[in-house]
Amino acid sequence: MLFHNGVQAAQKRFADVERAHRIAEMMGDVSTLDPEQQAFLESLPFFFLATADGRGNIQCNFKGGGPGVIEVVDSRTICYPEYGGNDLMLSLGNMLIHPYIGVLALSFDPPRRLKLSGRAEIVSPEEYRGRLAVEGVRVFVRIHLTQVIRNCSRRIPRLETVKNN
Repeated sequence: MLFHNGVQAAQKRFADVERAHRIAEMMGDVSTLDPEQQAFLESLPFFFLATADGRGNIQCNFKGGGPGVIEVVDSRTICYPEYGGNDLMLSLGNMLIHPYIGVLALSFDPPRRLKLSGRAEIVSPEEYRGRLAVEGVRVFVRIHLTQVIRNCSRRIPRLETVKNN
């Protein structure tokens, strides 16, 4: 459900309720990725991942790996590799306790964003059967999508992508 009681209360208090409902109607199906959204996700070199522990403490982490870091498995499932980092394991640890996560897929040139929610499943490199490279990957995270929200690009700054040498 897109508008739970809290969202409805916020709309009544701070927004134009009719406008919110018109936009939601225009969004259509918010449970699957359309082909254009799939292509957008697979083109991204990075994204942001939000997880929560059992007490509701939120972690938001940058996940990178170059263009194609996200694999679209189907219209309701995506996957990404977890590479070694600082060994804090905040995202993966949270997923083990509370598997519901959020993804902010963001492009600066052209400005664009897509918000995803879903349930994470941790998959070993031996179990993984996708197109992403396995070398250097600790585990893969498969996300079973529950919500796909196309978000407007207003207020996303235009930034120029610079290639690292």
